[in-house]
Amino acid sequence: SWEKLKQVDFTDVHSPLAEYYAHTSHAFAQSLHADIASMTKALNIIFSLPSVLPHICAEQLSALGNVGLAYMLNGDYSNAVQYYQKAFEFSKTHGLEFGASLAFNYASALMKCTRYKDALEIFRAKWEVLSKGKLTQHRAEVMRCYCHIFLGELDHARALLPPSLAPYPLDIQFYFHFANIAISIEQRDFFAAERTIDNLLKRFQRRKSY
Repeated sequence: SWEKLKQVDFTDVHSPLAEYYAHTSHAFAQSLHADIASMTKALNIIFSLPSVLPHICAEQLSALGNVGLAYMLNGDYSNAVQYYQKAFEFSKTHGLEFGASLAFNYASALMKCTRYKDALEIFRAKWEVLSKGKLTQHRAEVMRCYCHIFLGELDHARALLPPSLAPYPLDIQFYFHFANIAISIEQRDFFAAERTIDNLLKRFQRRKSY
């Protein structure tokens, strides 16, 4: 894990992999900001090794994704997309799994760049992987819905509203409620939008009373 990696002392350890891990650790030493220069050095080091051993290939895929993550943490979504796309192509070339976190972050970065159709394509291609964890699946479900809203595909968006929100975490429930309101307003069904808003206000008032 990142926390364990941060605790490792790489001083006086000289090997490409040791340098790679040291730079990767330094890149994410701060929780809300990433050192892109350090992660880029890590990427160059790991790609200086031949892509023949399975564990090297896996680290090369991870490094590409980590550069994308570093750019995301720094708010540079355009560059993040470029590296997630490289990671996606690398995973296909070398037969590696493009995991849930990579797929979710890739789609998130695409949405930040208003590339909603491309984000939907990633959700479609990697839905099986994204569905392995409930929280990731729930977040991906609401993001798919919003992609269709932003594209003006309101019928598709409404079809993705769950019949029951009970299985979903509270924050995801609210995102779906807001999506429902947005869809109703865009479809000029103001009565339905008002009804949903009233129900939400009553819910907030009940929570406040506690």
